[in-house]
This record gives sequence, C-alpha cells and structure tokens, in this order.
Amino acid sequence: MNFERIGTPAAAVSLDECKAHMRVDHTEEDSSITAMMRTAQSEVEDYAGIALTSQTIRVTLHGWPDVLDMVLPIGPIQDGAPLSVTLDGVAMGGYELSGNKLPRLNLTTEITEDMRNGVVVVEYQAGFSDDATGIPDDLKTAVCDQALQIYELRAGHEFRRSGESLSRHAARIAQRYRRITL
Repeated sequence: MNFERIGTPAAAVSLDECKAHMRVDHTEEDSSITAMMRTAQSEVEDYAGIALTSQTIRVTLHGWPDVLDMVLPIGPIQDGAPLSVTLDGVAMGGYELSGNKLPRLNLTTEITEDMRNGVVVVEYQAGFSDDATGIPDDLKTAVCDQALQIYELRAGHEFRRSGESLSRHAARIAQRYRRITL
C-alpha cells in the first residue's frame, strides 16, 4: 500500500501563536518562521499518522488484499467526508467508510479476481477540520514546540538525537494520536 498527501494543507497554527510560543517579538524572520511551522506541521503529522487540517489522501493498492476491511493510513476523517474508490480507473461500488480517528474501508461485496489483480485507488479527506479551529490544543502545542526546536537550532546544529525526529515534547504529545498495531 502506497499513500500520498495531495495538495498543501492549511496551517495548523497561526504565525502569531507560534511566535508567542517561541517568544519572538520581531517580524524580520516571519517568512522563515512560517516555513519552519510548515515543516513542523508535516513532521508531527507524519510521526502520528494524522492530518491536522483537511487534506486529500490517495492510497494506491496493486491488488486488493485478502481482507474485507482495510485500515486507511491517515486519520481522522470527518462525518460525510468525500470518498472515492476506483479499480483500474473505473469507479467502484460495494464499500463503506467507518471509524473516525482510525478510518477503515469496508467491502460489502466479495473480493473479485479483477480486484486482486487490478490497481485500486482510494481517495478520501482526512483532518480534524478545514482550518486550525478544530485541531486539539495539545497538537497545536506540538507543532509550535517542533517549530521552536527548528528555530533554535537553525544555525546548523544537529538536533536529531538517537534517531529522534521530533522534539521530546512534540513526540510525547503526538504519541497519543499514533495508531497502535499488533
């Protein structure tokens, strides 16, 4: 299963929120801080397997697996979020979407030979909301803390300790939203 995020999502935090967290009170670095915020948002989303603001997720399967329900890689999904499933480029029916935080695509029909051998593309909307208003406050803090770490170490210092990709505080928060698999 391959997946990609399509488009550029809205910012999870405002520049003013992030600068307040960083204790930056000048405007000279606003464009750099904005870029750091985007990077931090992406890092938190990738670490936790979530979408903070609404974005389209495209999942490509080279053959449907031998299961009737499949966990989708990125959540959460909002009620009524658009979903499309195609088999070799043709719209497919016989499925339903379930779950919110951990979305699943459930087949309501038998798995056919065409499905086992074809290319299935699933596109759906994931995210807490269209903008920052629906994002949990702790995740906003994680984005700001990660942006702060990037800001503080922008002079070229290596901040990744022992394979860590997030600040310890951001990782602790994002861990609460990660999917656990057995």
